[in-house]
Amino acid sequence: MTRDLVVCVPDDDVDYAMGIVTKNRVRHLPIMDDDGVAGIISIGDLVKACLEEAEYENRYLKEYIQSR
Repeated sequence: MTRDLVVCVPDDDVDYAMGIVTKNRVRHLPIMDDDGVAGIISIGDLVKACLEEAEYENRYLKEYIQSR
């Protein structure tokens, strides 16, 4: 636990959230909206999202190259 709470908002992208988690050396990041806590994401959630994005981009690029 930390006294200085580090949070994100729903509009923040995955790379920004990953940077916050890495910089502050935390494993969980509360997502805040106007009404309070909207949810919590973990470092594992962020890594999974980055991997899925890289896999999608890889697949798209392979299909583009094969179609030429």
